[in-house]
Amino acid sequence: MVDPRWSIPVLPLPPIHAVLVRVTPARLDEVRATLSRWSDVSVFSQAEEEQLVLQGMVQKARMQLGLFAVILTITSSLLLAAVLYNLTLEKAHDIAVLKLLGARAPRLVGLVLQQAWAMAILGYGIALAIGNAAFPHFPRRVVLTETSVVGMGLLLLTVSTLASIAGVVYALRVDPGKVLEG
Repeated sequence: MVDPRWSIPVLPLPPIHAVLVRVTPARLDEVRATLSRWSDVSVFSQAEEEQLVLQGMVQKARMQLGLFAVILTITSSLLLAAVLYNLTLEKAHDIAVLKLLGARAPRLVGLVLQQAWAMAILGYGIALAIGNAAFPHFPRRVVLTETSVVGMGLLLLTVSTLASIAGVVYALRVDPGKVLEG
């Protein structure tokens, strides 16, 4: 049988990264002061260790996910704006006819906004359904609070409203005389 304290002589002993010590609350300050005198030792309570973990690894992951969410939001906003603008371009003739018949600007703005909101609500519903079906199968736990679900819906309506601005501007600039030209 091999002695468990035996190691290969040419290899150094592995470093100790953490030592857990249970101390009665009455002696906590005394033990902390004694251990803090050593230059290569840091002393942390359990609450301080939890803060280190939360501010370290967890905070970094949270920031990375936040940046990823911002990039996705900006990209999807630009894509939605391009789609709405192209849909408005395709309807230039119809918009010109409506203008010729006397449709006012709020009516045209409403038509473009309704289209944007319909796309946003449809996309949100599909994403929510896919998410609820897929999240139980993720390797890590995904928590969606009611606040985040409602917040994402409001964010999507805001983004779709802002994305429709290019289409609204185009719709308002359509010349009704184009209908009479040919």
